[in-house]
Amino acid sequence: MDLFVTRLQATHAAQELSPPGGLEVCQVSDRQIELILSASLSAGTLMNLTLELRGGRRPVALDAVGRVMAPEAGSGGGTRVRLQLRQFDKDAWAAILEALGERQDHADGIFAKVKGES
Repeated sequence: MDLFVTRLQATHAAQELSPPGGLEVCQVSDRQIELILSASLSAGTLMNLTLELRGGRRPVALDAVGRVMAPEAGSGGGTRVRLQLRQFDKDAWAAILEALGERQDHADGIFAKVKGES
């Protein structure tokens, strides 16, 4: 299962920044996501976004407002952007984090078996 941004738009602009199919989220932490964009954004920009968890038992979608934190040039020519989630449904976000945590636990178990640790 993977987490995608299916809608990404600055709160002050009409231009949609996410391509058809969405942008895959690179990293997730407590209240932040990280992704790579082809467009450049300024730190502090407020963004409207929709997150979608795909491939799980049930799809989970979350609308949120995020603030751009420390954008930097990515290695493939894009911009690596961290978004701090500001306004969002905390229960839906908890469900997303839980599902991603279960996926990581499953992967860790497989790697442990391959290494002969279990």
